[in-house]
Amino acid sequence: MSTIVLESFGPFASRYEVEIKPLTLFIGRNSAGKSVIAHLIWAIATATPDFDSLFKVFDEKGAGSMHKSC
Repeated sequence: MSTIVLESFGPFASRYEVEIKPLTLFIGRNSAGKSVIAHLIWAIATATPDFDSLFKVFDEKGAGSMHKSC
């Protein structure tokens, strides 16, 4: 089970927590944020981290030793 915390994102002005289980249904009125949550879950699930770019930022910011120990 995972939890996604939304705050100041889309229609969620205040803090909102969503528990994600093997089967999660989003039910609500129009413009309540159901599609926003579904798109966010999809984006997180399909994202591929670009570690080369991340390490480049570390090197530029003087934190190059951070990735060498990982």
